[in-house]
Amino acid sequence: KITQLGSKEETTRTMEYSHPINAPLAPPSARSRKEQTLIKFSTYGIILETETYVDDVPMVDCFYVKDRIVVAFDQNKKTKVSAYFDIRFVKNTLLRAFIYHTTKSEFIKSF
Repeated sequence: KITQLGSKEETTRTMEYSHPINAPLAPPSARSRKEQTLIKFSTYGIILETETYVDDVPMVDCFYVKDRIVVAFDQNKKTKVSAYFDIRFVKNTLLRAFIYHTTKSEFIKSF
């Protein structure tokens, strides 16, 4: 889906795939879904926002991962890239710290 609002253009997509899992008590891979929005700001840059959901692993129904990659251009035509991520817990769990550290480690390895 593509939406244009003035000098801002948004494109969305959903991807489903099999994701390798590196966590104890989890299968070697699991079904995953990424919901992405790409926002273009004419000559200023782009933002890629992603929400990642995983199925078939114990306790994955209590959180999802939201990340954002920002590519910005300054007045000197230099490029700045920033990446942010957040683990959004939607249910309480005693494994919160374990989930946080495992997910953070996997996110950092992806860069």
